[in-house]
Amino acid sequence: MEEKIAFLLEKICLVHKNLLWKIASDEKLTPTQIEIIFLIASTRPEKALTSIIAKELGLTKPTISESVKSLKSKGVVTTMALGDKRKHAILLTPKGKKIFQKLSKLTQTTKRFFKSVSSEKQELLFEVLFDFIQYLRDKGLLTRLRVCPFCGNLHYNKQLKEYFCYLSLKPITYKTMQTNCPEYEEPLA
Repeated sequence: MEEKIAFLLEKICLVHKNLLWKIASDEKLTPTQIEIIFLIASTRPEKALTSIIAKELGLTKPTISESVKSLKSKGVVTTMALGDKRKHAILLTPKGKKIFQKLSKLTQTTKRFFKSVSSEKQELLFEVLFDFIQYLRDKGLLTRLRVCPFCGNLHYNKQLKEYFCYLSLKPITYKTMQTNCPEYEEPLA
């Protein structure tokens, strides 16, 4: 069964990758530039920094800097100095926002499918996929996840046996867990 599940997951990833690359090709962008656009669109400006993007994508800062430079020359992003002017937030321009809208349409097919799936099956699938993501993170294959259990804003209460978010001031369950959260904070080491 494991082999069958792995095969199906690989096929889903292949479809997503091919659709992304088609848009990238149409827009004359690289796959890395497309990933950068996704991240910028879902991140607060003060967190859209080269170092954070590099860590999240598992790439080097020079690779991200070069991609951002190219995106800037194409009118897709702009930068804004933060504080001491050594840090620059990367922001989408109106052209970048249009490209992001094209990219975000890819998720609509997935969302439409899951509307027809029972909430019980959705929750079970979420738990299994979350466990898989956690496994990949533990193996060092995913370095940064903007998901509640890996966030510095989350606290585990051993007595109540529940997670609590300091931002929302509410307990967190699988149902209320945030993914791709713009408020994500790296946990303290």
